[in-house]
Amino acid sequence: MDSRPSFIESWLDDTKDLYKAKGAWALFPVSLIVFACLAVGAAYFIPSTFFEDQNWDVSVTVYTGLLAFNALTLALAWSAIGRVYESITRTDFSAFLKAGGVLSKYLFYISFIHVAQAVAAFVTLISLVIVFMPVPDVYDRVCLGATLTATLFALRWALGAVTIVQDLSWHFASYDALGPDEKRQLHLAVNNDDTSKSPKGGQA
Repeated sequence: MDSRPSFIESWLDDTKDLYKAKGAWALFPVSLIVFACLAVGAAYFIPSTFFEDQNWDVSVTVYTGLLAFNALTLALAWSAIGRVYESITRTDFSAFLKAGGVLSKYLFYISFIHVAQAVAAFVTLISLVIVFMPVPDVYDRVCLGATLTATLFALRWALGAVTIVQDLSWHFASYDALGPDEKRQLHLAVNNDDTSKSPKGGQA
């Protein structure tokens, strides 16, 4: 059987599809840019007293709250992702998604959600450590801006997990409407495609 595309391969394929559908504008991460602007604005205008040693209780509380929020969104997203895996691990339905060319895309989006949330938690943890260090005020502001940007971006993709569940429910309804003969032909088509892509199948 052919191997599952890597994360980079899936990302490149998804970018290529977006480019074909929406043009060069699709190459710009609009949501990430918007979140970064909002985060930079918040980090710039926050009072300097927020980062001072005597106010560690305030800054630590904020960063701890953001870290807990990232953990919560991760848990909620994986609740939805659990339903996604429950659906796509069914051999018959996964064959239907693979025949439609969308199985690898859903696996990519799940990986992307996980990466976005892991990065958000990691950036927040690093910022929490740096707030205790005697660094210039500008570094504290950069860390806060990065934390807010990563948190908002991870939240955006955590909400996207719900959309994936809705899409899969729609696809399952389409699959369930197929007759027994159509499902049998679908399995044969997918199995033949896997064989033709394997090294042994190509030499036969």
